[in-house]
Amino acid sequence: MEFHAWFNPYRVTNNPLDERTVEEKLNDLDANNFARKNPHLVYTFQNKLFLDPGEPEVINYAVARVSEVANKYDVDAIHFDDYFYAAGVDDSLTYKMYGKDYPTLADFRRASINKLIESLYNSINDYNIENNKAVKLGISPTAIYRCGDGKVTYDEDGHAITNGAAMSSYFDQHYESACADTLLWIQKGWIDYIVPQLYVDGDQFTIMSSWWDKVTKNEKCLF
Repeated sequence: MEFHAWFNPYRVTNNPLDERTVEEKLNDLDANNFARKNPHLVYTFQNKLFLDPGEPEVINYAVARVSEVANKYDVDAIHFDDYFYAAGVDDSLTYKMYGKDYPTLADFRRASINKLIESLYNSINDYNIENNKAVKLGISPTAIYRCGDGKVTYDEDGHAITNGAAMSSYFDQHYESACADTLLWIQKGWIDYIVPQLYVDGDQFTIMSSWWDKVTKNEKCLF
């Protein structure tokens, strides 16, 4: 049996019925809580509070907390679910501050999440080398990366070339909705395993699982 420590790096509160002010919600938290001490790094969406993924301080904080857990506890893996960006949030000010190198807000958001994942990979890798450990990094995204024609070919390095699984765009595509470029993380070697939430059956399960199997075929990332 392995112990995988589950993290949600951004969520601060999770009560959509709580309609109090941001200040009131933050004041309910412990005085040492990172969000309470740094309200400028918090945004609100659907009456919930989140840390802003585009803020460099948030990325550094998340990596530091993961490192703290890896150092203090005998965990076998660090595990993230599908909670990255929430669709519909207003982080236009963050984009204005840090996004000059990215043509669109979505590009900036994906780059911000990529920085987190790459930084986590580097931190965990350094920890493993220094301590002779083998802590893994895993992700459980929603089922579909992107909707496409389902075709998968490979470049000279064995990386998959594809525009997505052959599924209707009716389904959530986490590349867009959560700005999570999981295929990039797989191909960069930043994650050790991926467990998409394939909560479907029949032909849909076959199509989705077959696509994931193909894109991880030549990678170190397990599916």
